[in-house]
Amino acid sequence: MLSVSGSDDVTITFTDLRGNVCVGSRAPTDVFRSRLSGAISGNELHATFDWARCGSVALDWLVGAHVVYVFDAASGTLWDGYAIFHRR
Repeated sequence: MLSVSGSDDVTITFTDLRGNVCVGSRAPTDVFRSRLSGAISGNELHATFDWARCGSVALDWLVGAHVVYVFDAASGTLWDGYAIFHRR
């Protein structure tokens, strides 16, 4: 799930209830949560991880990592190269 707020400069809250990234993190849960900050350029949202964790276990190696979400206006979706995010 993504929650995007802002206009040109945005804040993204990302939650994955079955976070594959949590496997092997020794976290007590597979719930992945993170916050990213970014900016919109055309149909792309460029974002950087501010923090990331699986439960109480911080995934510091993700901080500063960059991701690009591509917006498809026809379907109203965002795609990050792995998952397609739909509006509610």
